[in-house]
Amino acid sequence: MNTIEWILIRATGMSAVVLLTASMVLGLMMSLRMRPKRWPAVVTNDIHQFVTSLALWVTGAHLALLLVDNVSGISLRDLVIPFLASSQRIAMGVGTIAVLALAVVWITSINRTKIGHSRWRTIHFTAFVAYVMAIAHGIFGGTDTSQTWAWPVYATSVGLVGWLMMKRIRTSRTPAPRLQAQPVARPARVVTQPALPPMADSALPVLEHRPVTQGPRKPVRL
Repeated sequence: MNTIEWILIRATGMSAVVLLTASMVLGLMMSLRMRPKRWPAVVTNDIHQFVTSLALWVTGAHLALLLVDNVSGISLRDLVIPFLASSQRIAMGVGTIAVLALAVVWITSINRTKIGHSRWRTIHFTAFVAYVMAIAHGIFGGTDTSQTWAWPVYATSVGLVGWLMMKRIRTSRTPAPRLQAQPVARPARVVTQPALPPMADSALPVLEHRPVTQGPRKPVRL
């Protein structure tokens, strides 16, 4: 069953897993402020959005190829409504949930300013649902799961995302350091001399002016 459609289905499916892993790693690194110093936050955010959009487009190509392929026997209803596929119902169902969750994350991200940051942040946790469901779909429903090279891909993905997720949980549980109140420096006391009470005129000593009288001058004898 190595037709061109089936090879493309497998390639786009595994590529979607790799791109979704990269999107999760970038998002968690942004929340943990783990980014190179030379990269501004705007550049990191743009890369994260680009990788997420690319993962969604590759996932869309994966679904379109499943509809085109005659061997898979998957209809549009099976891709939209979970757990209705005739074959591999569980694996296909979790794959459908992963696609829907990823679409919600992408739509709310490009409309973040309209829905508000707090609401967007709450909805953005749906990305973890999309990731877990995509990994489960690839492991239990992917044809390449039995291949030797597939398990290192899944193990690396789960290891990176799991490690960053645990670090993010520890960071959120760590209480913020309390700011110690600095002692307020008291201003130096200025010692002022007490003002002397006004003295009444009667309290001042009265100086008596007496005329100075000079006696007769004596003649000077030469």
